Amino acid sequence: MNDTKTDDGQNPARNLGQVDDSFYLIGVGASAGGLDAIKQVISQVPENFPHNFVIVQHISPDYKSLMTEILGRTTVLPVREVTDNMPVERGCIYLIPPRSNIVIQGTRGDSSPRLDDGIEESQGNKGLRFSLVEPSPRPALNLPIDIFFTSLAEAVRGRGIAIVLSGTGSDGSRGIRAVKDNDGFVLVQEPKTAGFDGMPRTAIATGLVDMVLSPDDMIEEMSRYIEMRDKGIINVGEMFSKDTATYHKIVKLVSDQAEIDFSRYKEPTLKRRIARRLALKGHESPEAYLAELRDDTAEVNVLSREFLVGVTNFFRDLPVWYAFQEKILEDLFASGNTEQPLRIWSVGCSTGEEAYPAAMILEDYRTANGIPRDFRV
Repeated sequence: MNDTKTDDGQNPARNLGQVDDSFYLIGVGASAGGLDAIKQVISQVPENFPHNFVIVQHISPDYKSLMTEILGRTTVLPVREVTDNMPVERGCIYLIPPRSNIVIQGTRGDSSPRLDDGIEESQGNKGLRFSLVEPSPRPALNLPIDIFFTSLAEAVRGRGIAIVLSGTGSDGSRGIRAVKDNDGFVLVQEPKTAGFDGMPRTAIATGLVDMVLSPDDMIEEMSRYIEMRDKGIINVGEMFSKDTATYHKIVKLVSDQAEIDFSRYKEPTLKRRIARRLALKGHESPEAYLAELRDDTAEVNVLSREFLVGVTNFFRDLPVWYAFQEKILEDLFASGNTEQPLRIWSVGCSTGEEAYPAAMILEDYRTANGIPRDFRV
């Protein structure tokens, strides 16, 4: 059936399809100098590789991409340029088309007007699909890699993998946070091997990267990670079921070095983060990983950053914002010295997205009610 229109004439967001647990979805972000790195990565993919690549490269709106033909000579996997409503099938390589951004259908990024309206929805295919959304009009900055990585993380969570390759600027560095927040896996090209090292270095500087590798080594390490994850070697419950003492020793060691008391953090989250690093470092037991931590302060720093990965977005916990607006604002503006600005602190808001809704709600309320009192967030 065709999508129905909303009152303002826009198409409503489509539903998120079911995640197929037989494959992982791998987002690859690249810009300047990225073609050679992409070819290196793809050339290592074996013939029976069941997982998907979605290659998001910065492309000029007026550029006719030859990537389909170029990569088709490098791999045995089918290479397809994404079209709106295209199903996500296993064992394929998907390419971003010019003048478009890619998201997974039904995620928050799918709220923009679609490039193609009124498409017939398939009743037989309940899996994931792509949506093409229009980039922000110039001169606004378009970050297609961040947009896709964020959508990828929301759609498939721990079955998402993000790769940042050669390029200038910082695109991808925000999106990998979303991937990590959802227990995904992040690989970045070793800057020394990149034609342009801006994107890799910016991604590495976030402290959220699992591995920094040359493109030739990425498929092998990625396959090892997927195998470990699927075989349950990263089964947190089993890993710590008989060894809670080692878990507490690891937490204390990291807490002492970071000068943060992680013992009060959510235990399942910490165990999951420890298990990820343990597996990535090639250890088979918590005791072996503890021994490395005692000898390697750099790995302790990495683990502490893993513990601190923040979860934040605009208007997170929407019912709280409704309550803030309807039950609290009137008293806030009337309290204290009304000749002075109202001061609001947004505490523990990670990268800051949760401070902006407070400012927007305060300004809307103040304007709507003719309140002269200013505010600061």
